Amino acid sequence: MIETLLIKFYKQNLSNYALVYKHVLINIIIAVIIIFLSVLIPAPYIIHNNQEFLLISIFFFISLIVAVMALSLLVNLPAMNFTRRFYKIKLRSLEWELFRLYLLKEYLVETKFIDTENKNTKENKEKIEMIISLFQQKLDNRQKNKPFSILGSYFNTTIVFLIPIWTAFNNQVYFKEVTLNEAIHNIGTIFWVVLLLFVLFCMIKIYKIQYKFLYPDYKLQEIIYMLSQLQIIHNNDKFSQKHIPQDQKDKIKTMVKDYNKTRNNYKEKNTTSFLKRYSYFKWK
Repeated sequence: MIETLLIKFYKQNLSNYALVYKHVLINIIIAVIIIFLSVLIPAPYIIHNNQEFLLISIFFFISLIVAVMALSLLVNLPAMNFTRRFYKIKLRSLEWELFRLYLLKEYLVETKFIDTENKNTKENKEKIEMIISLFQQKLDNRQKNKPFSILGSYFNTTIVFLIPIWTAFNNQVYFKEVTLNEAIHNIGTIFWVVLLLFVLFCMIKIYKIQYKFLYPDYKLQEIIYMLSQLQIIHNNDKFSQKHIPQDQKDKIKTMVKDYNKTRNNYKEKNTTSFLKRYSYFKWK
């Protein structure tokens, strides 16, 4: 119950995607299309014309430059400008992390999970520890059920993907379906594509564009981390006064109240609209 509400709040009002990247979603889609086309367009030309290794490298670095420019100009820069304009904070800074931390704290106070500052300090700490343990248990259970958790390391995972590639390479050469140079060219092309995808994945991770299919457990890990930090600063008035301006505190309170109000209204509206749309009798 508690962890479900917190995860929902994180998705809708606490994650970097909800606070920033959701507002530049069109930019993200355009950037992904540009990156996809920069890889897709030269790929058939390289494969079917058996081009030289140097030309493949040139196409690879051109695609990489296009990806860097697309992410920087279409995603990163607009996201930073939006954060400065709307939140008056620099994205991915200490002030930004503190802003999100106090946003979480305000939600916990508003929903009566914990008490306000300087009240029941010990009890608040115990409550936060209980919430952390719930999330940690949930995270452990999910990681145990992962298909690749049995492998235990990135090295073993890499070997699993390389075995069929190496087998196909040997079969092509052994059965003389292609020449040795052609087989080397084919496997080299595959490695270049895999390397490009790996670089793009790392870039996306650096820019913190948090897609659920890329980071299935990221939200749980970050909530645990933020709750652990909250244990330290929750009852520290001096820390709050020094690092969080009053206008940001007011904005945080407004955001949490708007979220709770919207969530309650959505429940009522959603139930009513569902009955109106999918029933055969008039709903009054």
